[in-house]
Amino acid sequence: MKNHYLKGIILAAVITLTVFACKRKDDDLEVALTAKSLAGQYKLTALTGETSFTPPSDAMGQLEPCELDNIYELKADSTASSIDAGVVCSPAKNYSFEYDITTNRVSLVGLQNEYFTGGTVKVFDGKKLVLETKINSPETFNQDVTIVATLTRQ
Repeated sequence: MKNHYLKGIILAAVITLTVFACKRKDDDLEVALTAKSLAGQYKLTALTGETSFTPPSDAMGQLEPCELDNIYELKADSTASSIDAGVVCSPAKNYSFEYDITTNRVSLVGLQNEYFTGGTVKVFDGKKLVLETKINSPETFNQDVTIVATLTRQ
């Protein structure tokens, strides 16, 4: 269950770009957040998790080795794909979904782990995308967990 949960976090972090106006202003980003500017292939390069009673810790080790080289492709037409690249998982984990950017929110359609629904864009410079989100569920013992994912454009 833990591994399934982290897989959902990673995928959602790549795609779930819920941007709350009270958290940041659009002009705080180096590149405007649009479907066109986001379009590209990304690889997860860092993943951390923390709670109110634990410091940030590296969560990359919780992933299967075959998941560490996956590519997440966002297209300018608001479609997206998870590509099982490099070391292929068994079975391969390739699938497609859609995203929709509205004023300050990206909505997902067809995300395989729908319980993970939001994140704040902390950094977007056209190359690096850093997303932060808080989750709270039975898997986290109903504690808020802050997840920070860093994705690098390939």
